[in-house]
Amino acid sequence: MGLPGARKISDLNPGTRLNIKVKPRDLPYDRSGVVQFRNVILMDTSSSVKGEKVITLKLENGYNVMLDEERIRIDGVLDDENIFDSEIRDGGPARTPSSVDSDEELPPITIISTGGTIASRVDYTTGAVHPVKDGSEILSIYPSMANLCRLDVRTVMNELSEDMSPREWVVIARAVKKAFEDGARGVVVTHGTDTMHFTSSALSFLLRDLPGPVVLVGSQRSSDRPSSDAFINLEHAVITASRAVLDRVVIISHEGPSDGTSIIISGTRARKMHTSRRDAIRSIDSPPIGRVVGKRIELDIPPVRLDPARKISIVGRFDRTVDMIFIHPGISQEGLDSMLKGKKGVVIVGSGLGHVGKRLIKVLKKHIDRGMICVISSACIHGRVDLNVYSSGRNLIGAGVIPSGTMTPETALVKLMWAMGTAGSEGKDRIISLFKEDIAGEWGSSTPFSEGL
Repeated sequence: MGLPGARKISDLNPGTRLNIKVKPRDLPYDRSGVVQFRNVILMDTSSSVKGEKVITLKLENGYNVMLDEERIRIDGVLDDENIFDSEIRDGGPARTPSSVDSDEELPPITIISTGGTIASRVDYTTGAVHPVKDGSEILSIYPSMANLCRLDVRTVMNELSEDMSPREWVVIARAVKKAFEDGARGVVVTHGTDTMHFTSSALSFLLRDLPGPVVLVGSQRSSDRPSSDAFINLEHAVITASRAVLDRVVIISHEGPSDGTSIIISGTRARKMHTSRRDAIRSIDSPPIGRVVGKRIELDIPPVRLDPARKISIVGRFDRTVDMIFIHPGISQEGLDSMLKGKKGVVIVGSGLGHVGKRLIKVLKKHIDRGMICVISSACIHGRVDLNVYSSGRNLIGAGVIPSGTMTPETALVKLMWAMGTAGSEGKDRIISLFKEDIAGEWGSSTPFSEGL
């Protein structure tokens, strides 16, 4: 199929599929060295480098290339329909950003962008990645969003996941509160995956009386890679925010390595369990609370009644002096003592059921006696901390440590930060009381015996 009147590739619309020939500079097309590319997608025709017009194309392997327009010859137009419109799955014709804004039948959803690749766009001139600034930019990257909701995009920061801290958690919580107060049905928070489970725990403890779902989502692979999970992740996050009857903080993640189904994980039960897999974020010691299958929500928890008029609040603050220490064979009493000096709170990640070598228990007791709060977690990740099985555990209880149940070490850390910051000057008993209170399902009720195996 051809396109009448198209003499140059820049005459075509972005989204067109075509075959092309690319020649080396200063050589005719009938000489050796000409390279053929089949089934490429025209991405952009408006960029220039050093005064020369360049064309951005997506190759069959999913990667983007930029080429001088004068070196490209069209070798056949395969499909002159805009592929960005035609690939909106099961959603019908795409709406323009302006028609989305005026369609009152669609639920209002706020996307809060904090950084990461999932809510970023590529500048094909410089290769830099920039956070999106408004709904029209989101729609240009993820056109299927136009059929799901009325978008309001708010960029509150542009931080890598590893640079997040309690200060950023509070900024995000305030942005979520403002979004609901402005009428959002649900809120999506885009976030890097590495520390997303810290942030989801923090928001779970801070945000109360939610009138709708808060959905954290990220991507393991950038949107210009053929194996990117960004598109399906954001789509399923928006579906969850716009349709799920939930009043809690959750994370959306691939259920398996392939596209199709996503799991909905309670914010305090999530953990990243793989460096690069698309299904890296898992629900720990508790089944997922639901799934997104296509555009259908399946919830496995008792229904709740959402009240849009509910007044959302932010409760508490974080004490940043809390630390996490992993116990390992060979750690010395002097080394542990040095790490604990000046600490008001610590999460000790022990072995097995929550064990610490007997020579170290006296070091912990010394600091607990001076007022330090000490919580014990397990490096096993799965399973419950139980200090009543062996004598070392009972000695830890005698020293005054607090077992963390089925909480992950990360959730226990965030919970202790929150309990200490919220209690303020009310004292140790108040801190312990707040830590032991089940606020967002972090304590859990049971542990599947086969979980994690």
